[in-house]
Amino acid sequence: MMKISIVIPAKNEEKHVGKLIDKIEDLNLDSKNLKLEIIAVNDGSTDRTKDVILKKMRKYKNVKIVSYKKNRGKTYACVRGVKKAKGRWIIIMDADLQHDPQDIKKFIKSMKGADIIIGERPMNKIPIIRKISNIVAAKFINFFTERNFDDVLCGYRAIKKEKFNQLGLKDGR
Repeated sequence: MMKISIVIPAKNEEKHVGKLIDKIEDLNLDSKNLKLEIIAVNDGSTDRTKDVILKKMRKYKNVKIVSYKKNRGKTYACVRGVKKAKGRWIIIMDADLQHDPQDIKKFIKSMKGADIIIGERPMNKIPIIRKISNIVAAKFINFFTERNFDDVLCGYRAIKKEKFNQLGLKDGR
């Protein structure tokens, strides 16, 4: 059976995080062959993000929370979420609904034989300053990997947990 953990770093996302969790649950991905858990990480929110996540935990048994009072940043939130994750695969997606949960199905189909899968956003929806940094980063990565990636800075990713842990990311800023 394949186990997948979806890690959702969230800071002040009370308007979005609950809708995102509902959309993921609406995919009905749990089966005999696939177990899904959702780990929402409340990254020091000052709004009701934590309350919304707790409400979803009561509604869905596979939703978990990691929460702390001080904002520590997205990397810290991801590392903390992955530490709690039970899945062999980790999917990281932003809480603000910019990533389409339907793409989780595409990620799952692409997992065989891969270590990491990077999502892409429509380039016309990326602010110009981020578009420029994305183009520069893509040129650099494409040169060294001899591949052709367009959106290397997209935060929507799937990665084997063992590979994530090998990155050596610290759970501090």
